[in-house]
Amino acid sequence: MKLNNTAILLLTSLFLLGCEKSFSEQFYKDRHCAEIKYECLNESQNRMAKENNMFKPMQLNKEQWDDIQYRKKLKIYGEVAKMLEIYYPGFWGDKDETFKLQWIENVDQITQRYYPKRRRATLEKMASVCAIIGSDFETNPRLYFIVQKLKNSLDDTDLSDIRDYLRFEILKKNYDEAGHQYNTWFLRGVQDGMPPFTRKVPDFYTEWKEDNETENVWSIYKNNVRGNENL
Repeated sequence: MKLNNTAILLLTSLFLLGCEKSFSEQFYKDRHCAEIKYECLNESQNRMAKENNMFKPMQLNKEQWDDIQYRKKLKIYGEVAKMLEIYYPGFWGDKDETFKLQWIENVDQITQRYYPKRRRATLEKMASVCAIIGSDFETNPRLYFIVQKLKNSLDDTDLSDIRDYLRFEILKKNYDEAGHQYNTWFLRGVQDGMPPFTRKVPDFYTEWKEDNETENVWSIYKNNVRGNENL
């Protein structure tokens, strides 16, 4: 009997709850606006769209990208041209900017034949070599040993050796571009595949000299001309 009474009370409670209006129904009763809806004004939507677009990366097509790369390359060519004037004053004579850029571009093409993944530093080394022996050295039978050394080159270390060989032997320079003395230690291995030096090489142990800041043309180029862009 007690169980039946409990069941009756439970069913009665559920019936009453089902008949009661929810809180939200009571809240909106007799209101002119049954629900409140929030909508952005047009100008707010436009502003939000613009702000979202600010965070989207700019998409460049191939023509735009190629133009950026070409301009960067021209900037590097111009800086390498200035490098040669610093290293070898008077090198360009009265040549105009167009000629300089075309000459450096030709040197870059030569560089890529031996070093397809060339860096800016590789182009700078090749430009220094070509400034000494000419950009047509590949067609000169007397310079075939240089072409052979480049063909057998694994990296541009050999190009550095060629440059230092030419500076010491042809230009009679006693210091490299950074002002370090050319001596038996510095020039070790430089003659590999090259004709013997016709000059006496200073002995590292008995004729060593300190760095010569006056000969440090590299620092002038690096601090005043050279940018951070790479090829």
